[in-house]
Amino acid sequence: MNRTNKVNLIAGGRGTGKTDYTKQVIQASIMPKKLIVDTFDNPPWRNFKTWNHPEWERLKIPLIPDIKYLKNWKQGTYRIVVKDFEEFNQFIEEHVFNALILYEDATRFIGSTLDPNLKSFIYDTKQKNIDMLFVFHSLASIPPELVRSSDTLTLFKTNEGHPDKKKYPWPDIPIVMDGLRESTNRFLNFTIHLS
Repeated sequence: MNRTNKVNLIAGGRGTGKTDYTKQVIQASIMPKKLIVDTFDNPPWRNFKTWNHPEWERLKIPLIPDIKYLKNWKQGTYRIVVKDFEEFNQFIEEHVFNALILYEDATRFIGSTLDPNLKSFIYDTKQKNIDMLFVFHSLASIPPELVRSSDTLTLFKTNEGHPDKKKYPWPDIPIVMDGLRESTNRFLNFTIHLS
């Protein structure tokens, strides 16, 4: 069976379990290289500890000091703090293959449109053997072009009304949002296939 690379969106409000969920997705990935992209040295990402895997605290996620390290990157899970996203996106578009890339709190990286290098990287995921995860706090924060080019949406509680049908035409989304809203489980989530 051939494996298909995926672009995955994750949306949920604060305190809904997105980080623990994402850590488990990364741990389950078969990719030889995994990179967590953030704008600061985020304490929850210093290790893989989750509520149901406290023993993963011993699994540290080292912070690499510079994007140039990625040029010769062969394997392993790392974090990077990025200040210049245009430079970063251009660099990974040129040099990163066979990896899972997580954009933690992607609203800080992505505006209403996609940077041309990030756009190329997203559209070349199959050719470069890349899986991508983008974490947002709301559906409204995700740019339409990223929605159209993604394969899945994992939805947590977002405290939003039903989204714009033009941007999110999938009929499952309002149903899932209603179910999340009615549930007393604040960590409940559902994955919807978009492609």
